[in-house]
Amino acid sequence: MRRLAANDLTHERTASDTRRQTLLHEMCHHGKRLLALGEEWARGEAKQYADQIALERNMLLTQQIRHRITDLAIDLPNFPWRTARRLLRAEFSEVFDRAAPWARGVWLREVSEIKAYRSRLPTNS
Repeated sequence: MRRLAANDLTHERTASDTRRQTLLHEMCHHGKRLLALGEEWARGEAKQYADQIALERNMLLTQQIRHRITDLAIDLPNFPWRTARRLLRAEFSEVFDRAAPWARGVWLREVSEIKAYRSRLPTNS
């Protein structure tokens, strides 16, 4: 019979801990519960999970704003930015300015491209 060396026990404990943490990681959306149960390591996992969710939500919001700017520029290319911004704020509420500090530049670029495109179209005379 083989005797267990100290490093075998360490390896076994490490593997067991790793399996345990992997299983608990899969339950990370319950991070607060794990913390309440004394799983202090779960604090970082729960934060990473929450940060990822926030990032995905923010990406979705910025994509929505970007598409809406394009739609407005197509429909209302002669509107000034302040009017477009007022419409966007009404639609996206107070989060608009924080979520899209780049919006004015996108608006101006979209309007410029749309006007340039339309100026090249043949007129119906």
